[in-house]
Amino acid sequence: MFGSAILEVGIGLVIIYLLMSLMVTQFNNVISWTLKLKARLLYTYIKDSLLKGDLPGFLDHPLLNMRGEDGEVRRDATWIEPDVFANAMANASVEKVTRALNMFTDSENRQAVQQISSELLLELENPTQTLENLQNLKQTTQNIRDFRQKDAVIAELDEMIVTLTEYQQTEGADARIALLEREVQTLNNYSLRTSLSLLLESINDFNDAIQRLARWFDEQIAETSQMYTRYINIISFVVGLILAIIINVDTLHIANTLYQDADLRQSVVEFTEGNLTEIEALIERSQAQIEAPTVTEEPAVGDDDTLQELDIEELEGTITDIQVVLNLLTESQVPIWWGEDNRFISLGRVIGWFITAVATTMGAPFWFDLLKRWTGKSVPHTPPPAAAAS
Repeated sequence: MFGSAILEVGIGLVIIYLLMSLMVTQFNNVISWTLKLKARLLYTYIKDSLLKGDLPGFLDHPLLNMRGEDGEVRRDATWIEPDVFANAMANASVEKVTRALNMFTDSENRQAVQQISSELLLELENPTQTLENLQNLKQTTQNIRDFRQKDAVIAELDEMIVTLTEYQQTEGADARIALLEREVQTLNNYSLRTSLSLLLESINDFNDAIQRLARWFDEQIAETSQMYTRYINIISFVVGLILAIIINVDTLHIANTLYQDADLRQSVVEFTEGNLTEIEALIERSQAQIEAPTVTEEPAVGDDDTLQELDIEELEGTITDIQVVLNLLTESQVPIWWGEDNRFISLGRVIGWFITAVATTMGAPFWFDLLKRWTGKSVPHTPPPAAAAS
């Protein structure tokens, strides 16, 4: 059809690599969903590498909300916006105290604490008002009986009161800056404490501090994207190799068979041209699932059961797409699968599987773009389904 056996063999190999890469991506989505890979990687990196074990409980801050009620990392907590992280760190001291106070069960005192805590968070710009709220909170805490963490909370409140008492004498003082600087100085890790102290030197106002913290977080957290890519590349190769063995996608055998059979080459080329639109739709759906949702000031809406149902629906859609790809592989008529004529394993077959596995790590979009260039076909753009886009 193209007048070149080599080009037609290349097209045959590329369509197989494309379908295999697409299936590997879909399996990666299932693996990532099952293991909560993105969320666990982000949580572990921030807790151990970024914060270096400091600020225990910080990632449970309401603005971050990285763990569910069961204490497990939320599946959809795969990214944190830098400004959200910065604002969470800015009121970490207050949140730590109120979180501890909300653990006791005395309903009368709980209501009083929640009221003062709410006022405290609303009045953080004003050192005088914040200091008064802290003193009221301390008094309420002292009146609580049978509260195991009372002494620790009172000690924390005393330190915050001392900090604000000294700081409120400064012209244009902002209590939020004082509490943020105090939080930085209480960090145990020297390098982290020094880095953040230098970062917050000579700040103009609280918004400037937030912007600096956000930029710092954005620069540091970029490492997680690189780490995730490395993990996925390894997983892709392993999954690709397993699938190549199960389906018997031997690159050397396929290339040799296509080169020797002109009718098969023409059939494969016609199959390729006739299914480009469907394949592009599959790629768009798989890529939409890869896009990471973000943890913003308004985390995922809905209770745990609703979110679980949405996860399962997405998973079922991925499994359906895997079946579609398997059907396309069969319809391509390329010599794959095990049979009487290819039931033996040889060194050449192992090499063929290995080449296929390496090819799948390039990703379906790469092979799809290459296929369009080789065939000279343009595919009308079809936006992904609303469910996938959302």
